[in-house]
Amino acid sequence: MADIRGRRAVLLPIILLMAGATAAVGFLPGYATIGILAPIALIVLRAGRAWQLVESWVWQRYSSSNERPAISAA
Repeated sequence: MADIRGRRAVLLPIILLMAGATAAVGFLPGYATIGILAPIALIVLRAGRAWQLVESWVWQRYSSSNERPAISAA
């Protein structure tokens, strides 16, 4: 995908999603406000951030080769 669209076009959405997830963690209400949904939402947001980090590494690592890893979303 990075070979077709260029690195900027691939990494920009990944970086924006990571920034969005980070901002959402900052605006997440506490346990006293929404109960058990607060830690669940925190785990989901952190997992999403980690997934985007893995995706950025995968695309940087394999952008110049023809082999594509099985964990890639594209």
